[in-house]
Amino acid sequence: MKNKIKGYFLVLCAVLCATAAFSQLPPPPPPPPCWPPPCNVPVNNGSIILITGGFLLGALAFYKSWKKSL
Repeated sequence: MKNKIKGYFLVLCAVLCATAAFSQLPPPPPPPPCWPPPCNVPVNNGSIILITGGFLLGALAFYKSWKKSL
């Protein structure tokens, strides 16, 4: 029982020391502005194929569970 309490106390001290150490750091610089102005991430064919595949896999699993419940 005493070892468990010592372990919890040691973890609590480590967390508090780490928090105090990281609070001393200066804030990070702001991110650079994007150029050209419309900074959108393109949705290419790879992500469309992955989304469609996930949808089809989910539909197949739903169909199999629905068929099994009948």
